[in-house]
Amino acid sequence: MELKQNNITSNYFSEEYLMNTVSRFWKNFVAEEISYGNAIAAAPGNVAVAIPASGKRNYKDLVFRKIFHDKEKLLSLYNALNHSHYEDPELLHITTLENAVYLSLQNDLSFVVDFDLWFFEHQSTLNPNMPYRFLLYLASEYSKMSTDDLLYSNKLQMLDTPHFVVFYNGTDPLPEYSTLKLSSAYRNKEETPQLELQVQVININLGFNAELMDACQILKEYAQFVAEVRKQAKVYPNRQAIVQAVDVCIKKDILKEFLLENKKEVIDMVFFEYDAEAEKRVIYKDGVEEGRAKEIVRSCKDFNLSKEDAIHKLETLLSIPTQSAIDYYEKFSKEFENEFSKAQKIM
Repeated sequence: MELKQNNITSNYFSEEYLMNTVSRFWKNFVAEEISYGNAIAAAPGNVAVAIPASGKRNYKDLVFRKIFHDKEKLLSLYNALNHSHYEDPELLHITTLENAVYLSLQNDLSFVVDFDLWFFEHQSTLNPNMPYRFLLYLASEYSKMSTDDLLYSNKLQMLDTPHFVVFYNGTDPLPEYSTLKLSSAYRNKEETPQLELQVQVININLGFNAELMDACQILKEYAQFVAEVRKQAKVYPNRQAIVQAVDVCIKKDILKEFLLENKKEVIDMVFFEYDAEAEKRVIYKDGVEEGRAKEIVRSCKDFNLSKEDAIHKLETLLSIPTQSAIDYYEKFSKEFENEFSKAQKIM
């Protein structure tokens, strides 16, 4: 957008106009970064830290993943989803990616049963890029069976039919069932895209999907455990809340056997999950504020506002202390001056 300064005074430079300008810029930037699965840690032009949507998943197993790595429990969940009645856990062929070399992929759970290839992911923060991630998982899985003979054969190579499911138990409201589509991320929209991948998102918070929970007791108990952790977190600090929740669930016979066998590890895992989520929220918040500050300073420069006026804008629009506003102003003023100097030398 070209900003014309003719006959414009500081009185015309309203907070509403500035906020709309900054908001449009920042929404476009954040939308682009999130489409690549990144959490924003700094505005464009800064030394930015982009955190992959997968966060620090490989540091500790998730409780959900650990529970359902047990084939009997996984088969129970599969049967509940598909209204099937398989009894032999050995029918499941586990294909979960464990730090695969290909793009360092690691998914929660994947397995083959009866020529169907299932990918299960658990999330407490919904990631709209899951169709893309599942596409990578699928490519990695299919690549295991690829050889030159098969790829160039005139005989059709049969493939296991893929299915993609996200089990969601975050605090943001979601319906019992929803769908994510790969085509939603396409820049050019088509009525019938040639490549589509659909992900079924299932809300497994306590109180949702009662039929599924009743069909899979272990999933129901997991939902009860998560609800207990949240309940205790309103009373106690994070780690203490988790310890308290584990003890309460053991007494109530909720995941009792699992918790008794893995008590310390479960406490560490849940604490890590809470800590990682909090860290991502802080980084994102700091990045958003810094990005908005940069655009406010840029707009003030474009309109030739004084340093005092610019600092006042930063204070009021960002609700930050005076010293923070001064720091932002000086930081970005120097950046813009350096950019201008470089541009002059090139000219």
